[in-house]
Amino acid sequence: MQSSPRAIHPRLLQQESEIRFFNELKPGSLIPDLLKAEENERELASQDDYTSYLVDKKGNEYESYSLAWRYLGMYIDCDVDAMSEASNGRRRLEDDVDCSRKVLWAAYVDPHYSGGSIGEYQYFNLTTLEWDKQYCKSKRCVRMDCHESNTHFKLVGVFKETDGMDDWAEQLFKHEGVCLWSDEDGYEFMEKYRQIWPNYCYQLSLAGDDGATLYLHMKPESWGNFSYGIYSDEDCSQESAYVSFSDYVQIHYSYYYSSSGNSAAQTWNETFAKWNDYMDVYKICQPCRAYNLNPGGYIGDYQGEEGRRRNSEENDGQGDAEQWGYDCYDDAGYRNCNQCYKFETHTDYELASTDDLVRASNQGTILQIKVDGVIYGEGGYTSEPENLFASTFSDVIFFSIVGLVAVVLIAWATRAYLRKNPDLFNSLKEKFEVKTSDAKETSEVKTSDGEETFGVKTSDAVLT
Repeated sequence: MQSSPRAIHPRLLQQESEIRFFNELKPGSLIPDLLKAEENERELASQDDYTSYLVDKKGNEYESYSLAWRYLGMYIDCDVDAMSEASNGRRRLEDDVDCSRKVLWAAYVDPHYSGGSIGEYQYFNLTTLEWDKQYCKSKRCVRMDCHESNTHFKLVGVFKETDGMDDWAEQLFKHEGVCLWSDEDGYEFMEKYRQIWPNYCYQLSLAGDDGATLYLHMKPESWGNFSYGIYSDEDCSQESAYVSFSDYVQIHYSYYYSSSGNSAAQTWNETFAKWNDYMDVYKICQPCRAYNLNPGGYIGDYQGEEGRRRNSEENDGQGDAEQWGYDCYDDAGYRNCNQCYKFETHTDYELASTDDLVRASNQGTILQIKVDGVIYGEGGYTSEPENLFASTFSDVIFFSIVGLVAVVLIAWATRAYLRKNPDLFNSLKEKFEVKTSDAKETSEVKTSDGEETFGVKTSDAVLT
């Protein structure tokens, strides 16, 4: 008689999954696909019915190289209108109310873009915290500075990703991200961790010291950073006042292995710091067109032009070769992908409202941005204002020299022409001499009259 398969209690499955999850970050270990592996196997198709907000007032698309973007941060988007007062005086969410993590990013346009693509801009160096001009190839060489308060870029819009980091990070990392990090280790590190970032409020199997049920979710932090947080409610809206993530790692190790878990907790903290460091490159202004300032570096699994993708879609975000050679061959087989287009067509993005910005700003988790004259958020990379006087002065010197050279060339050309036409030269010479003679006679008459008048007045004065 064949026995039926043993049923595994869901709680045990949760414990097994959690054990694997928290054991992964022992010192020196790597992370396989966990928790969300099944979700990440899905294919993301382009949304043909998407609404593009990256257009001018007439609905015309901007030139892709004139567009730039930056990451602002993450916030907890709970529907405060659907909250009620609990018996203990604390507010709680009503049933079936979403309390998700959402990502904010902003798009900009350079109204004075002149066709220089990547080579028209200086880029902010996160190591030296200075502007790097070495990549400028066109006459116009301005800062890619939409993250600065005094930027020459104009805000196109602020957008929110309704599914948080899920689709947004996937699209970013495999396209522009792989070229911005410019090293295989950075991309592989972020891609591995992206696959275990929770996109829902995850109930943990172990309780705190007070016996309360605990939950895990992404925790938005200041400066656009994020880590894992431990929460006391099933919507992950209230962070636990007694148990931090490091505390829970130690509770886990103490319960299952009778060890302190201090080393694992420290490794997790170092991992949080590392992935936030890798996210810094998106907190400064980046072109919407993916690019690679170091074309000889890591260029994804498709390895350049020979392996790039030939897509049948009429507009899939892929670009032509960059005129100065700053080509990005990404991990999806695209060349110079339009990252903003991928956000539009392959993620659940919406226009952010004023309420969204106020909520995120009040939580203290997004970088500073000015929208319609109002400043939201705080922090961000800044630098000394560009020396416009020096730039203007150099322009004055340049055009003065050009003008002087032009005058000399005109004078030389005129002289050469007159030498070839002596009759014209003699005619002009005669006219000039006649006019000079007439002017001299007129001057002498006026001088004589003046002396005579002066003498009379003097004589009159003496007689008087």
